Amino acid sequence: MDWQGLWDEAVERWLHSGRRRSDNTRRAYRRAVMEFRTYLREQHALYHLWQINDHTVQGWVTYMQTAQDLGKATVGARLAALSSLYNYAMNTKTI
Repeated sequence: MDWQGLWDEAVERWLHSGRRRSDNTRRAYRRAVMEFRTYLREQHALYHLWQINDHTVQGWVTYMQTAQDLGKATVGARLAALSSLYNYAMNTKTI
C-alpha cells in the first residue's frame, strides 16, 4: 500500500473514533478535510496531507477569511477538525 492509501485509511479511522461518533460531526470534519485538500491542490499544487507546513495552514486561514468570506466560527471549526486529524496522525502507528 502507498502513503496516500495509508493516510486515507487513517482519516476514515479518525472520523469514526473519539468524539466524532455523531453523523453530523463526521460530516463536518470530512468536509473540512475535503476543503483543505481542495485548497492544497488548487492554491499550492500539493496533493498529500503530509506535504504541509505552518505557512500552508496560515494561508488556508487567510483564504477562508478573504476569498471565501467565512466567519470566525466556521474557520475555527475547520481548523479544529484539521488539528484533531493531525494529532491523531501523530499518535497512531499506522501512518
